[in-house]
Amino acid sequence: MGRAVVRHNAIKTGAYSAQVVLPGEDPAEFESLKAQLVQDFEPVGMAEAAMVHDLAVLTWKKLRVNRVEHAVLLQMMQLPLLLDAVEKALGSELLPAARDRVVPVFVPVTQAEWEASARLLEQVQALRAAPGRLRRSGSVRKRWPELYEVLLSTAEDNGVDADAVMDGIVEADASELGKLLDEVIRECDAITWLWDRNEALRLAVQRARDSRILVYLKSDNTQRAYDEIGRAFYRTLAELRRQQDWRVRRSAIAVDDVTPKMSGS
Repeated sequence: MGRAVVRHNAIKTGAYSAQVVLPGEDPAEFESLKAQLVQDFEPVGMAEAAMVHDLAVLTWKKLRVNRVEHAVLLQMMQLPLLLDAVEKALGSELLPAARDRVVPVFVPVTQAEWEASARLLEQVQALRAAPGRLRRSGSVRKRWPELYEVLLSTAEDNGVDADAVMDGIVEADASELGKLLDEVIRECDAITWLWDRNEALRLAVQRARDSRILVYLKSDNTQRAYDEIGRAFYRTLAELRRQQDWRVRRSAIAVDDVTPKMSGS
């Protein structure tokens, strides 16, 4: 018998929740929220029960606004950064070779990258100072393996055969090898530039994102809706408390009316 009554109550409250809970939301969560408010306020009568229900609905709407706003802001945070926005926030021109590490997605330089770039610069200097026979591909691969791998990759990006270039070089600075080494230096300089400004760039990227969010907040009515729901919540809460205070006072008066009066002696 008791379980049948519980099921019947669930059907009735489910009719209410169907008007409140949107597709994708969990009706059980709403009912749990409402049950907690019922436990907190212990409403008596239809008027108080209706006000507690209104509190549950308003609380649910506030949670929905919070959830929607969080999703929108998270999506905005993940949008690609614009170069001019980062430059404006940074307050200086980005080093051209470093831009692809800042926009559209900021990728901070690690200490390992910075240390590797410092070694590459030393190897570039050593290669340029070496005699012609040590600038051949076999010698470069043996003496400076890190630089050799980077040269292969850089040459491939430029549609050049690095081994052929190195094996045909006499004067490195006036050759294709010199151009490849210049590009390696530019990349290393970019890594150093980024490493020296990691924190400044992180803050600039955050400022650029904050500016984007600020524009959204100024143009969006989410905060206004949240505030209106909040005001409605506290108005309903105040009305519920007045109703409950009135009920308590009325009960006290009724008790006082039926209390026998003691006659004087």
